[in-house]
Amino acid sequence: MAKCWRRNEDHTETERRVRANDPDFNAQFKYANNFIKTSKYSLVTFVPQNLFEQFQRLANFYFLCLLVLQLIPQISSLTALTTAVPLAVVLTVTALKDAIDDFQRHRSDSQVNNRLSQVLREGRLMEERWFRVQVGDIVRMESDQFVAADLLLLSTSEPNGLCYIETAELDGETNLKCRQAIPETAELGEDHGLFGKFTGDVICEAPNNNLSKFEGTLRWEGETYSLDNDKVLYRGCVLRNTRWCYGLVIFAGRDTKLMQNSGKTIFKRTSLDRLLNIIIIGIVFFLLSLCLFCTVACGIWESVTGSDFRLYLPWDSLVPKSDTGGATVTAVLVFFSYGIVMNTVVPISLYVSSCNGCRHRDMGRCSLPPFITDTQPHDLEMKATGWSTHPSEHLKPNQISFEDGEAYIARKDIINIFTDGSKTEHGVGAAFCVLANDIWDYQWSAKLNDNNTVFQAELTALHEAVIYAFHLPNHNTSKIHVDNRASIMASSSSKSTNETARNIFKILLSNPRIKVSWVKAHAGNIGNDRADQLAKDATQHGQPYSHTKLPKPHIKGLLRKRMLEECQTSWKNGDTGRKIYNIMPSVSLCPTNWIREDVIFFSQHGPFPAYLKRFPCLTAINAVVVESARLFTMPRSVSIQCLGI
Repeated sequence: MAKCWRRNEDHTETERRVRANDPDFNAQFKYANNFIKTSKYSLVTFVPQNLFEQFQRLANFYFLCLLVLQLIPQISSLTALTTAVPLAVVLTVTALKDAIDDFQRHRSDSQVNNRLSQVLREGRLMEERWFRVQVGDIVRMESDQFVAADLLLLSTSEPNGLCYIETAELDGETNLKCRQAIPETAELGEDHGLFGKFTGDVICEAPNNNLSKFEGTLRWEGETYSLDNDKVLYRGCVLRNTRWCYGLVIFAGRDTKLMQNSGKTIFKRTSLDRLLNIIIIGIVFFLLSLCLFCTVACGIWESVTGSDFRLYLPWDSLVPKSDTGGATVTAVLVFFSYGIVMNTVVPISLYVSSCNGCRHRDMGRCSLPPFITDTQPHDLEMKATGWSTHPSEHLKPNQISFEDGEAYIARKDIINIFTDGSKTEHGVGAAFCVLANDIWDYQWSAKLNDNNTVFQAELTALHEAVIYAFHLPNHNTSKIHVDNRASIMASSSSKSTNETARNIFKILLSNPRIKVSWVKAHAGNIGNDRADQLAKDATQHGQPYSHTKLPKPHIKGLLRKRMLEECQTSWKNGDTGRKIYNIMPSVSLCPTNWIREDVIFFSQHGPFPAYLKRFPCLTAINAVVVESARLFTMPRSVSIQCLGI
């Protein structure tokens, strides 16, 4: 796949020309494929490249030089294994860590490149993996799907060619942004035959990393249309609140805005690495000063006194026989010998401990219990921001009513829909039923995730009821009866932070014939009682419903529960604080009003045991105090009065 990633580097691209449904025309420009690569190493380059990066650390380079010196027998008094083994251990541990990190990058690249997308080929939709998507292809996307490449928006399911995207992976913003297709291409709808005949030519800017700007033109059927940033979907965006849309691939792979901003994976130095380098430079200078001092002392001693001991300590064969020359050469050799002998002045264990500390910190930050890791980020409910529609658009005054709507049930010209949500020990369920002309015309129920809330169940039931009423004939007026005021208030606001409530608001805004009314729960209303029973039955026998995502407080609750369980186990099985444990055996996040003096007194720390020895009933007093403290939090004044002090 490396060939898919590589592109002709000799040609500097100044503008891009793309023709839809014409792979032969686009192939002459040798545009990049949609294959991406964020990893640093391969099987061939891992060893040399990783060693080169590791020897950029001064400590590793220092011990490498030391190892080379130890291989020279004239200056080495130690075996090379004393340096080679620790250095090999450090290099191996670091290489394993880097290999694991790069393996994760390879796996992430493989997952992204092998995602499935729907591509129009020869007038038919085909499922293709992302890395096979080519510039000039027409791609179909559906709601909550990632955009596979940088696309020119052609048509959407929404009126006027609008669509909504989330750009969190590009700029970190979770509020939805609006994009609009050209009106002429929006008329293509989802007709694959028309898209198969689409031969528009796009002339636009060359690949760049500017996310806020796009310039280009579309030439189609003799007309020229201007293109800007509002008509383009970038790779990494997520399609939201739009059933489907079609787009023409303009940039793919590393030419996309996302990859242009990601940059090349480089060797990063942490602040700890830089600090260690500075410390090691200082230590090396200190070591060199010691070796220099020993060298000068050795030269003086050899020239003054050493010549008298030459019979017992002969010089090596490479040392000159003259006194001055021999002393000088011997002193120089001693300089390197002392460097080898005192090599432990630079501690290689400093890097080992720092690497292990960083590794444990990363593991502590990344490792989560299994019941947390089973929940993926896309399974969580995201908070919406901004306005869902234009601020000037509001619901009709008669669409929302907080008065009891039971009076409308007797009217024959209104279709009454009753909704309800329920949460029992068996799970969470949502349901609605339809009453038309005194006949139960339709009913719907579903079982939500056991971790969903009752509020989410109520909103889900209302959402499905609104969709059902939306597909009824236009001459029918629908009245939806809800026994949960919170869900009605959330659905009637255009600034609600709940995505489901926003979808309900949009449908109500475009369909004034759909009205929502509050009804009192468990008050003998036959419709509400029937919906309530359907919701309770759905908690056990309902069809699974996966469109409602998990609330974020659910994850916080799981983490809080796990933390308290671990703290309770540690507190129960600990060796210290047993006197406090006898008073407060359970851990809790709720604060107590104990002051320091109370804690010292009840735990029998400080001078209190010696002071209470004057009392003959010390054991009984202690038992009463401990039992009283176990039952309730005793103020300091009360505890003093109980002891009669």
